[in-house]
Amino acid sequence: MRIMIISLVLLYSFAFPEKPVNDSKTDRISFGRTGGFTNMTVEYALFGNGKVYRVKDNELVKVCRIKKERVSEIECSINCNGFRDLAINEPGNMTYFIKVVKPDYHNEVRWSDNDQNLQLKALYDSLMDIVKEKE
Repeated sequence: MRIMIISLVLLYSFAFPEKPVNDSKTDRISFGRTGGFTNMTVEYALFGNGKVYRVKDNELVKVCRIKKERVSEIECSINCNGFRDLAINEPGNMTYFIKVVKPDYHNEVRWSDNDQNLQLKALYDSLMDIVKEKE
């Protein structure tokens, strides 16, 4: 009887996994854009294991998986550019965003086409290149 109950609990947990979209303890880099004519949000999430998902209606839809080397390059870019202490919140008609969630810090930046931070734009473009290759 115990084995059956344990089996059911395990089966349930695999069938309905926790959604790390809003989990503040799950390392991830979220990025995307919002606004424009339709005011639609397009959001992606890159997790530390290299899995990339599109976030739709608070659900994760797998897009691809990237190599650990590419994840390391992106994390290095984030660390080297001082993302942790970056404070930009300048929404516009089209607003771009990057949000980093790590065990020791969380930071989100938002900017529009008028922003002149070239390093931030380059980071965003490299993240978007991942999903453009796969979708």
